[in-house]
Amino acid sequence: MGEEGISTKAIPERAIIAAGFKKAYKKAFRVPLSSEDLDDLRELCNDKTEIIVAGGDKTTGKVILYARDNCKNALQVTKDTKKAHSKNERVYWYNINDNSFGFAND
Repeated sequence: MGEEGISTKAIPERAIIAAGFKKAYKKAFRVPLSSEDLDDLRELCNDKTEIIVAGGDKTTGKVILYARDNCKNALQVTKDTKKAHSKNERVYWYNINDNSFGFAND
């Protein structure tokens, strides 16, 4: 699965679970994350917790796009609406006032 960063390599969801990750949130893409959802995810974080934010194909069970990073870094609120934040320069996160959440590679 690699280290922190973004991947477009399709992998089975079960491989992520087998690597020790727990599924903490699973709703369809069309269902937006709420502030409460993000707060619930933050409660699971500590300084060493890693998070994978992913999207995939539910018919095949494969994750098609995912980002892996420190949980606190990924869920941090973004202050600047024109610039995402990154602690490792492998994945950039945005979380605008808990209304828009996601990741990018630059």
